[in-house]
Amino acid sequence: MDRDSPRSPAGGVGRRQFLRATAGVGALSLLPATGARRSDRIDPAMTQGGPTTTRAFEFVYERARPETTIPTLIELDDEAALDAVTEVDAEFRTLTDGAVAAYAELTRQQVDEVRSVDGAATLRYATGSNPFWILGEYPDGVFPSTDDAVDFIGVEQAADGLDLLEHRHPDRLRVRALGPSPGVADALDDAVRSRSVTVAELTAGVRDEAALAERETIAFVCSIHGDERSGAEAALRLIEDVLEDDDETVAPLLDDLALLFLFPNPDGWASRAPWAELRGNPSPYSTFRRATGSGVDPNRQYPTVGYVNPQYHPAEPDGTDLADDGDGTGLVADGVDPSTGAHGGEAALGADPDVGEEYRETVPDSLAVVEALRGYESVSYLFDLHGMYASEAMVKGLVMNGERPPAEAADLTALNEAVDDALTATLGPLLDEHADALERIAENSDAGGASVPERAYEYGTVADTIGYTTSGGLATWASHPTELGGLGATAMAFEMAFDNSFERTREAYPALLDLHVTGFLEVIATAARHAADGGSAQSVDGGGATTAYIEAPSLARRADDLPFGTADAEPEAPATELVERERTVPLDPDGAATTSFDLPADLHSVSVNAAPAGATAADARLYGPDGTLARASAGGAGLAGENWVLPEPAGGEWSLQMSNRRSTVPGAVTVRLTGVVADGRSPDPESALGYRQRPYEVSPLAFFDAYADDLTNGDVASLARDDIRNGGLVDGGDPVADSLVVNHDEGADDAEYASALDDYVAAGGTLVLTDASVGLLGALSVAGADAIAPDDVQEITRPLAAVERESDDHPLLAATRPVQRELWHSPTLGYLVQSPVPLWGVDADAFEAAGGSVAARNGSAATIASLGDGRVQVVGSLLPPATQEYLHPFGLADHAVTTFGLTVLANAVGHEVPWSDA
Repeated sequence: MDRDSPRSPAGGVGRRQFLRATAGVGALSLLPATGARRSDRIDPAMTQGGPTTTRAFEFVYERARPETTIPTLIELDDEAALDAVTEVDAEFRTLTDGAVAAYAELTRQQVDEVRSVDGAATLRYATGSNPFWILGEYPDGVFPSTDDAVDFIGVEQAADGLDLLEHRHPDRLRVRALGPSPGVADALDDAVRSRSVTVAELTAGVRDEAALAERETIAFVCSIHGDERSGAEAALRLIEDVLEDDDETVAPLLDDLALLFLFPNPDGWASRAPWAELRGNPSPYSTFRRATGSGVDPNRQYPTVGYVNPQYHPAEPDGTDLADDGDGTGLVADGVDPSTGAHGGEAALGADPDVGEEYRETVPDSLAVVEALRGYESVSYLFDLHGMYASEAMVKGLVMNGERPPAEAADLTALNEAVDDALTATLGPLLDEHADALERIAENSDAGGASVPERAYEYGTVADTIGYTTSGGLATWASHPTELGGLGATAMAFEMAFDNSFERTREAYPALLDLHVTGFLEVIATAARHAADGGSAQSVDGGGATTAYIEAPSLARRADDLPFGTADAEPEAPATELVERERTVPLDPDGAATTSFDLPADLHSVSVNAAPAGATAADARLYGPDGTLARASAGGAGLAGENWVLPEPAGGEWSLQMSNRRSTVPGAVTVRLTGVVADGRSPDPESALGYRQRPYEVSPLAFFDAYADDLTNGDVASLARDDIRNGGLVDGGDPVADSLVVNHDEGADDAEYASALDDYVAAGGTLVLTDASVGLLGALSVAGADAIAPDDVQEITRPLAAVERESDDHPLLAATRPVQRELWHSPTLGYLVQSPVPLWGVDADAFEAAGGSVAARNGSAATIASLGDGRVQVVGSLLPPATQEYLHPFGLADHAVTTFGLTVLANAVGHEVPWSDA
């Protein structure tokens, strides 16, 4: 690979000299980071009796155990000294073109042997995939291939590499510092060191602001969790390959697309250094960390619509009133020239003055990301590149929580099918090639019960693919419409197997790096091609049929009905306060421990967070005051942590039992409880979180407007219940609409209403009962419904709006995939995360005895089913009204139907979705 000569970045100072003076000090930025800095300078006290050493090297050397190896860069006077050093029994990489140097992982004894070699000039603690970057030397490229890499790419190496690539290619790469991270405690200087949150912009004519504004912009979030390295590893290599003409897929698209590569968590990246420590998260070893320097999960701190966990810090730079006051001093919003990438630290975030101090201290990184991304003309797509534990699929695609129309669901499905094809072709053979290495990694994994990936790709919702749901995610926030504070982007996350704290310390296994980088390079390229081709927003085919729904004013939810003011009005809130308890519980190897907490009797809800101190893997079981098991997880109270939210918990003593899965390593779990105390039914977000309520008026019936907009060859109509009672469903013996969808129980006790529904079905119409309207079955007499008693219908609760598939070949499950189970996203409608959401079902035995067929169930209840050869369709939960019972400062959505839910509904009314042949 041909390389240009690097430039001199400071007047009169050669690049190599400049890098030696600043390496280890720089952040992922072209500009100085905020906060205290660590200098890797040579201490005169360390030069006596042998080669000079850096403070960082001495720090590690002094603490190393005899068996510990230290990644060591040795600068040498000449090649004779190099020959002598390589006589030491270790595996060396050497450099003779330019500087004379060697790299190896050395024990203390081997270090002492090197010290004795004449001509060994300097010993440095080496970081990064290219150990020679600190000398300004790049023998295998700026970011070496996975075959040539000695380790993961380091945070300082990334800063240097992007700096160099920007200098070589200023017309296509611009690197901008958006704002500061919370900072990592640095034992070398006994101070907290902040680094810059950074975005790399890649496009033709990148400094032409007018052209950039017109270009379709695609954002990739790289390693928001610091222990999930695959996103940054792939993105940095792609940037270099594109700029150095080693890429033939993405580079040709840069005249039409602007690609943003966001590196939002330098703290979790930098925390692998032996002298770095995240505040509030002590660990007996050094490794990458999921959290930022303030100890919070950075992918839970965004201002998402729907339920907001009070333990999080939703980062809204518009402040308390949710309005951009235009009086900040920051990048983008207040006119600082973005071409400079300059920021002055916390005071220059662009956040409004009414952003609380706690937010500025805890989530300055997230505040900066939100402010900066809003500053682009538009962001069409956003893809969040994550890592996960062991998985049956090497990569999983996660469709975000939120409200989306059918056309967007079609676009995401087409994109995912393209990703599936691409990864099957590229990763499929690699999974076979690296099968033995994956078996060894799985066997040694700390996650417990690790499985080896058997296929390249799987996709679905967050709940479909990884079994839980969240709020506060960056990609979820980005997918919200701009009027609700988001970017209006089509957004997804991708998860890579064996890419987080699945082991006690992360090692850069070559086979795993190959899979990780190859996989995400393919994801990035496929997503870029999809965007460049204009996406695939297709419509649902109605087949010439008409669908109707019944109006129900009671389903509407309005912010004005809350007992406190909105952002548009003066607050008149009843008292709301947070009650918090926290403690860290040590765990012996293979040991167990129990911690107890007293909760007051008047709590509105309580959030329970069990977070690892280090990479602890613990089973956790939460018991209520009466000894009843309330929540449980296997291995959840470690690695990524576990978070439960309980509505109206009983007062008294609660206990959390934890057991260490590791038989040889001690651990600890930090347990934090946050209770919401509210005088009214709905807690006041300004008292609890510092944000006034965003105004809204929502109804699930708005779904039908969106459905009609994306429907071809068909019509959607609304009907009033009074019209139905007066015979408005049948005209001349024929149904006025081919299908009728009912999602509420208004009129359930009205005999004339039920009789009108019977007449409609008898006339040939298809009746679709969803949500609370399932209770109408007990009042109907057609299509076998007369055999179903009112007591056979039941409201059930589950932590997710998901079903258990029973018959994949059932007509209602046509064009769906086995992984799909979630019908709607509960947090988007204000429901607590991982807590009861409403579903309705019919006793499956009674339903089948009435001649019905069951497609899916929840326990003994049929929740997706057909009666009377499909004349009556049951979908137990799909379009429920939003709830206002819990914190939702940023508003609520009208609906949150998933692609699976949309497909089931289309099947129920006889329509065809565009992905029916996928």
